[in-house]
Amino acid sequence: MANVATHILVPMLLAEIYRRNLAKKQFSRWYVFAAGLLGAIPDFDLFYTRFATGSFNMMYHRSLTHSLFIPALLLVAGAVIYLLYTRSIIKYDGWEVCYCLIFAGSFGLATHTLLDGIDGLQYWFYPLTWKIELPNLIYNKFRAGILDGVLLLLWLLYDESMLEDIKKFLGLKKH
Repeated sequence: MANVATHILVPMLLAEIYRRNLAKKQFSRWYVFAAGLLGAIPDFDLFYTRFATGSFNMMYHRSLTHSLFIPALLLVAGAVIYLLYTRSIIKYDGWEVCYCLIFAGSFGLATHTLLDGIDGLQYWFYPLTWKIELPNLIYNKFRAGILDGVLLLLWLLYDESMLEDIKKFLGLKKH
């Protein structure tokens, strides 16, 4: 199972690549943050079942919160808002923020499900009962930890401004 850091870093890194190369900075860093935050949200079902049942009941984990139906529904909702906004059917400027956040959230939720799917059995379209089993690429916590470290290094290397700040902090570069 991928760690929480992986669920946050993968959508953030991919959203940042999209922001820099395709959206040309029209896609705010807040949307990148939202994609990362919502990349971790599906695992909150563990806390919900803990408080609802009094124990960590894994029976409900990876059910509705890990279904690709939720990101698909959000994607449709975001597309409807986008079409209404771009065709001037709705005039409120806040809708641009709304559909961008919905798209970023949908992306974060979908990457969570896909990352959990690479470690084996997954109900991709819960409540439908058929399963798709992929080869387990992350089969222990040690590899998951290495993946987190690699992702963090990739993020730092990709974000040169952050790398410059780290160099200044470590005294490797004069202010």
